[in-house]
Amino acid sequence: MQLSLAKEMIRGGRAKNALLVQSAATTRLMRPEDPMSARFGDGAAAEVVGPVAEGFGLLGQAHEADGSLYEGLVCGIPDRRWYESGAVQAYIIRPELSRRLLLESVQQSKTLFESALIEAGLQKKDVAFYAGHQGFAWLRKVTQRLMGLEHARTLDTFPWAGSLIGANLPLIL
Repeated sequence: MQLSLAKEMIRGGRAKNALLVQSAATTRLMRPEDPMSARFGDGAAAEVVGPVAEGFGLLGQAHEADGSLYEGLVCGIPDRRWYESGAVQAYIIRPELSRRLLLESVQQSKTLFESALIEAGLQKKDVAFYAGHQGFAWLRKVTQRLMGLEHARTLDTFPWAGSLIGANLPLIL
């Protein structure tokens, strides 16, 4: 979303450049002995964007938000409001939604990718680099294959950074 806003501000002349910063402090959401703790890391990424020549830059984009599966993974304080005292943690209220959340997000990534390709006027063969979200060690590989982008170069950050949630894609880029 930051990149989309920056694109429109630069295009409209309201900004010459934009500094985009994303960070994650997910290790605070669980205890080290929790099985999922090894999947998350703390880190940040920053990028400066500005005008580029025609045919470069952000050529196509697609976004979607769906909060219907929110009880599949919650970050907060169980049985309290987020601002009340207590240790913030990641937890699952409805396990059946957690599985759907993961599976549907993989399929949705393909749908959004195809929409962005259409907007850009490109084909799969035109994609030379794939920056896929790495929420799990296998997720980038699965989505890259599902989208038919096996030919595209990529970068795996999960082995050394874990998942940095919203900072995953900027870090890869």
